[in-house]
Amino acid sequence: MDRSATVCTGAVPVLSRRLLRFGPLVLLLSTLTISALLAGQSAHAQIYKYQDANGQWHFSDKPFKHQQQQPTNPAPADIADDADQPTEPSTDISPTSDTGIDSVTSIDDKTNLAARFEQRFHAQTEIERATQAVVSIDSAMSIGSGFFVSDDGLLLTNKHVVRPTETSHWQERKERIAEEADQLNSLNGWLSNEKHRLSQMRQELNEYEERIRKAGRNSMKGAANSDYQILSERYQLWKQEYDDTYANYQTRSKTLRKAQSEFNFQSSSSRVKQHFTVILKDNSKLKARLLALSTEHDLALLKVDGYRTPKLQALAQPKLFQGQPVYAIGSPLGMRDHVTSGIITRIGKQGVVTDTQILPGNSGGPLVNEQGEVIGINTLKVLNRSISTEGFGIAIPLATIRAEFGTKLGSF
Repeated sequence: MDRSATVCTGAVPVLSRRLLRFGPLVLLLSTLTISALLAGQSAHAQIYKYQDANGQWHFSDKPFKHQQQQPTNPAPADIADDADQPTEPSTDISPTSDTGIDSVTSIDDKTNLAARFEQRFHAQTEIERATQAVVSIDSAMSIGSGFFVSDDGLLLTNKHVVRPTETSHWQERKERIAEEADQLNSLNGWLSNEKHRLSQMRQELNEYEERIRKAGRNSMKGAANSDYQILSERYQLWKQEYDDTYANYQTRSKTLRKAQSEFNFQSSSSRVKQHFTVILKDNSKLKARLLALSTEHDLALLKVDGYRTPKLQALAQPKLFQGQPVYAIGSPLGMRDHVTSGIITRIGKQGVVTDTQILPGNSGGPLVNEQGEVIGINTLKVLNRSISTEGFGIAIPLATIRAEFGTKLGSF
């Protein structure tokens, strides 16, 4: 940009007839004055930053041609270099959003997560860049994964991550609690019977003591004493066993009551819970609200409001093939921000099958190709416990996701 031309166009006044009388002398003085004004201004340039359709960031000294907004003028260089002086923030110019509204956002704006992560993490590959859009989701009852599919905070995950009570794991937990309750009921019956038998034995011991007392020094007293000692030792062993079993029963009953209380509370809250904690790549936490749940598939849609988020792109070419390299991103076993790799082993009705290592916590995370494009959403792992195997992971394919949520997904 020719700054002197801009200043001259807007700053030179129209010469009046009165000034024209002085001729060349006035013209010379005017020229010198303007030159002095221009020389007193510090030269500076505006830096523009924008994100292309593939999510990559670019820097330029010229505005992005599709943007109409004018950037904020920066502070002069001599002021900007002074740490004690405030400076105007750089301007982040991004392409038109899915809503059709051009967006201009400050790079320093804390709500612009996409720009912040891009500047902080310096992704070396598309897979590493994809991790910026993947989050952990804490429902207070379980931790799973999820990923942004729009720059305004739409978030895909598994239904069982936000509704764990509807999973087989939750049903197994319920069954274990019920089984423990049945065992304790049986144990309580045994303790009642043993308590009655111990009472009878104690009564027999009292009778022996009475006979021994009345026997005096006759020959029957020695035999009675011998029988009494045998019966007393048997009673003490029996009572010790009863006391130990009763103590164990008390401990297990207390544990069961606590487990039942927690299970019932979590079951009730899980069915109505609408807000969840989302943990980002930089470990910061946000709140996400529930938008939609699938009635047929293990899918849920959440929304983080008020932020410009990094996002993943859907697979551009939907054709998949066996042996295709794929990557699972998520939080396996509670360890956040992990990537595992493998290949597609089969494409079937149940979904995309892969040998990529998928562990508890990976649920809800994306399965992506080498370009970081989403192939599907990881949902479960199939194990064969009869042989030594790590099992296979299954991802719900894009077609199912789109069919379930339709226009709610925007351009994803």
